[in-house]
Amino acid sequence: MPDFVPKWLYVLSLLSIEWLLNHCEAFAPVKVASSSPIRYQAANERFASSSSSVLLHSASESSTTEPDPLDELSEERKANLFQFLLRDLEVEQVPVLGVDAAETHIFQAALWTTMAELSENNVADKVCLVFESIPVDTLKLFVQEFDAIKSDSFLMENVPELKRINTTLVGRGVGPAIVLATSNRTKTDADVYQSIKQSAPTVDGTQWMRAMESFATRTSPGSGTILNRIIGSTDVCDILSGYWTSVCELLTLPEEEKVAIAVSYPPSMEGLDNERHDRYVSVSILMNRMASLFSDISNIYVFPTYDRDAIPRNNKMASLGHLPPSDQGYSGELLDDEKVKLQNYLRRSPLPSVIITREKNAAEVFDKDAVSVLQSNTQEELEEAIKMEAEIISAFE
Repeated sequence: MPDFVPKWLYVLSLLSIEWLLNHCEAFAPVKVASSSPIRYQAANERFASSSSSVLLHSASESSTTEPDPLDELSEERKANLFQFLLRDLEVEQVPVLGVDAAETHIFQAALWTTMAELSENNVADKVCLVFESIPVDTLKLFVQEFDAIKSDSFLMENVPELKRINTTLVGRGVGPAIVLATSNRTKTDADVYQSIKQSAPTVDGTQWMRAMESFATRTSPGSGTILNRIIGSTDVCDILSGYWTSVCELLTLPEEEKVAIAVSYPPSMEGLDNERHDRYVSVSILMNRMASLFSDISNIYVFPTYDRDAIPRNNKMASLGHLPPSDQGYSGELLDDEKVKLQNYLRRSPLPSVIITREKNAAEVFDKDAVSVLQSNTQEELEEAIKMEAEIISAFE
């Protein structure tokens, strides 16, 4: 078992540890989407109705207009009520699992890993996770943000897997526990889900990593060590689980080594190019919104059809980790108009990926390191390099 696997994984005795490890190994299906340069002008309009809520960093920043009835209970009565509700769940044959997590990144990894397990099944299911070392206010903020995500029409259109998942606090927060529940998939939804899972062709994992290493060398030759991690599923819950597990790994490494981790996942094979692009953007928004609870990491997003002007620019959570819009030019660098138009090539990777780092303003640093690529290569040369990387991962289709 890898050294970076956190201790809380051993506590989740009713979950499949092999499942998580398999989803962090390089064996997953992949096929590179089209690198069409079409701009999707409707992106901002489709995103206009989206929620702009951000997961807050502490409970003191949140407010409510209604008094909490739990405030009137003594700590002893709260503890007794909490134990009663947990026993009630056990009577209903709901698994009640204790999670040894004292930090928010482990807390998130446990939640998303459990949701990924639940999402695999088409039938309704329910699990209760108890976090004795995590403040109840943190649990409340997670549930509030998850509810806000589910009310965001842009996200739900592009990551529909989350529609059937609900998160609730046990006893409205009388104790540190969250219930994760799924509803039954309809036959239509089950067929669509299965079609998406089966549409991703299998590719040799070694080739997958080789392609991502080529991308890193091509775009940021001086950026230090980037470790590649592969998620073997197209389900957004699996992707978020792998993302947070990789955050846990990153934080076990010495900070002075300045190591980053690139987490890649299968490209979308369903729908038109703009629909695939919107899904990649939606995954990045989910990561940004959930990472806002944990401020010591930065994300950089890359994917096969990257087009900055197709990414909504009217919301902070949609812009973090991405290039500035092309009409704003390249921050701090002297590039002519033609070179500015080629910025997207810096982010067109053979696979959709997020690069996780401790470095502040990581996206800006990453892109500045890649300026030499723009200055020394023509559009044809950049396109040829992207084509070569795509051929590496498609060699065994």
